[in-house]
Amino acid sequence: KPYQDQGVGSELMGRVVRAARNRGIRRLYMSCMAENSKMQAIARKYEADLRFEYGEVIGEILPETPNYYSIMAEAAEDRVGFMIAVLELHSRMVRAA
Repeated sequence: KPYQDQGVGSELMGRVVRAARNRGIRRLYMSCMAENSKMQAIARKYEADLRFEYGEVIGEILPETPNYYSIMAEAAEDRVGFMIAVLELHSRMVRAA
């Protein structure tokens, strides 16, 4: 609950779609419970084709082909994530000492 409505799910979905796109994956599938309207809204942001099956929602996303921007964006996010992880590890080690 503390992380809801802050864009975390949208950011994660965007990273998954971009990673699939950059690796030439042509089709992504997701599923969620029929009551999970927030996940369905996130899937719609990424142009998922949603269908209802047996109490759940199945989404299909067709990523675009990779381009220079998508590859560089993924590389930049990876580097920033690594730097944050290193800084957090350092902070934990300092607090523990």
